[in-house]
Amino acid sequence: MLICALMALTFVSCNDNDDPEDIIWDIMGVAIPIDVQNTAGKSLLSPRADGTVWGQPMTLVYEGKEYPMEWTENWMPSTPTRAYLAQFYGIFIRQIYDVDTENFTQTPTDRWIIYIGEFQGDMSYEKEMEVKFQGETHKIKLVHKCDLNGSKPKLSTEVYLNGKKLEKAPLVLTAKPE
Repeated sequence: MLICALMALTFVSCNDNDDPEDIIWDIMGVAIPIDVQNTAGKSLLSPRADGTVWGQPMTLVYEGKEYPMEWTENWMPSTPTRAYLAQFYGIFIRQIYDVDTENFTQTPTDRWIIYIGEFQGDMSYEKEMEVKFQGETHKIKLVHKCDLNGSKPKLSTEVYLNGKKLEKAPLVLTAKPE
């Protein structure tokens, strides 16, 4: 019995002759992070922040459909599985956690971030959308490139707000003073 098991392993084990074309890349989905700040640069997304924007109407318009923001503290996507595929959720808010990798624990913080997405990470595309917030319409363009030719995937993502390329994430919307 042991000999049969060892023989079976030889038929499925890896070797140096594996064809690089047989590699399956697991490429994470793309989401656009958004923060809403006051004129001093302080985030207003926490439900406990002074001057919070929590609960204010915010809508994503994408491919002719409107996705209203759901200000939910416990929002979680569907139960994750081993096969992770990007799924478009519209616009949503998530709490940021401090992660202790040594003890495998997560501690919730009072920091929050809005996301638009998710979009497939293993494709190239340009997508245009709008975010309506506090009576203003913000035009957002997402340019994602994925080249799977060669030994490693080549990925690049650019985000534009009202025609201006962002230099770093997150995309920042400035809230109107109360």
